[in-house]
Amino acid sequence: MRLFLDSANLDEIRTWLARRAIRGVTTNPILAKQAHTDRSTIQEIVRFSAPYPVSVQVHSRVANEMTNEAKSLFDLGSNTVVKIPVVGPDGSPNLEPIHAVSVLGIPVNATACMTVGQALLAAYAGARYVSLLAGRIEEEGGSSVNVAHLTRTALTQAGLEAEIIVGSVREPGLVARLIPTGADICTLSADILGKLADHRYSRATAEQFYRAAETHSQSA
Repeated sequence: MRLFLDSANLDEIRTWLARRAIRGVTTNPILAKQAHTDRSTIQEIVRFSAPYPVSVQVHSRVANEMTNEAKSLFDLGSNTVVKIPVVGPDGSPNLEPIHAVSVLGIPVNATACMTVGQALLAAYAGARYVSLLAGRIEEEGGSSVNVAHLTRTALTQAGLEAEIIVGSVREPGLVARLIPTGADICTLSADILGKLADHRYSRATAEQFYRAAETHSQSA
């Protein structure tokens, strides 16, 4: 399972790419707003992250406008993945624009999937990636692990090659629990990535090693 950074902050992205810890980046309009990220910065993120994929979300609500916007976003770089919500705020499926963008050869990340059915339909429409939002699934009393496992089973049985992204991961322990599900990618914030890398006993053990080395060098 590959790890992607969920961020629109160029400094965070540079840091985690330099650590060789991530294999892609996902952004969304909320993250872009928080980071005060404009199109030129997104383009720099896409360039700096190459050859790894960077998901950038459309702002349009209308199908044909989504397609036109997707073309513009893909101009940012060939590693751009266009994010399209699987359903609009009014409940209308965005399967037509997902398909229309996909047939142009532009990879689509169908985001905001909460159910196996949504992910399956998006994959049938041509999405390269289907994004399950773990935190939101859990908020409704569901199991993101179970949904990811069933989604993998459904895609395999249907002969579909879409990759499963599990995003909105709010605690590092979920990463290990997702591995057996067959999910391809897990997206994490910089904060959760930091917690995944850390452990208080690792720090304590490292300190013991350093103290022993210092004592040994002083007595030599």
